[in-house]
Amino acid sequence: MEDSFLLRFLRVRKFDVQRALTTMLKYYKFNKEYSRIYTNFLPSEMRRILDMNVLTVLPKRHPCGALISYIKCGNLNLTEGTMIDVVALGIIITEIYLLQETAQVCGVHLIIDFKDCTFQQVYHILSIKFLT
Repeated sequence: MEDSFLLRFLRVRKFDVQRALTTMLKYYKFNKEYSRIYTNFLPSEMRRILDMNVLTVLPKRHPCGALISYIKCGNLNLTEGTMIDVVALGIIITEIYLLQETAQVCGVHLIIDFKDCTFQQVYHILSIKFLT
């Protein structure tokens, strides 16, 4: 394992080794559970999700330095994509941002907009287990 990869977990947990280890284990658990996102991901598949304007990374950071992502669930067309597709896109974007030390330290704020969201969309959102 590369030092830079390990440092990501240490920075996010303020160099508390036990908490960093717990976070890393959750990362690998999520990676295993949603392995398709990490192994068979094709950026070209995300074009339809990008075109739906479901996920946006805001151009300015939060005053604390955190990246701000915005998910507009009502824009998700379930005949063309799934919430897993949105998560996959979000993970790829986050992985890219986490290459920056400031993102590792300050984190990411996620805003989820449920306006115009259908019950079916909510069901898909709630079916995903995030690092718990």
